Amino acid sequence: MARPGKNRTLHLVDIENLVGEPAAWTDENVVAVFDEYLQEANWQPGDSLVVASNPGLMGLLAFKLSAIAHRSLCATGPDAADNLLINAVPNEIADRYSRIVVGSGDHAFTQLLTGLQGHASTLVVYGVGHISWELYRSAEHVVRLRSGQTSRPVRPPGTTASRQASQAAVPSRSA
Repeated sequence: MARPGKNRTLHLVDIENLVGEPAAWTDENVVAVFDEYLQEANWQPGDSLVVASNPGLMGLLAFKLSAIAHRSLCATGPDAADNLLINAVPNEIADRYSRIVVGSGDHAFTQLLTGLQGHASTLVVYGVGHISWELYRSAEHVVRLRSGQTSRPVRPPGTTASRQASQAAVPSRSA
């Protein structure tokens, strides 16, 4: 018997990774990127949303987040947001959520998504910069945010008919 939350989505968002360098950390840009993430990730009320960053950047997003049920995690240091988000993943994640969305391009989430293959739908939404190849390969779907850049949705190569069908509408990665 499925648990009550099984049709829910878990969002793990490294807002620093989505926004980029500190020069881009303006109130307007941080909120615009976060809004675009919510849209691209198809966030719905009732989804679990965990957002991590350093305290300074989280302060820029505080008012936007106050209207949305979420869990904020703050720390400083190398890979701090990634580590906070990975440690926030609940036990038996595939029993509790039918969909996992990672808002980051960092390889730190590769093992998590690889372990969920065949158990939950996975989406990676990444912002400025690049997505790690390992993360790209482990995700079922990948979308790059358009904020501040030319963008197009991308999908990792797959073997299932649904993956192949979805690739038909997506431009080549070499374009």
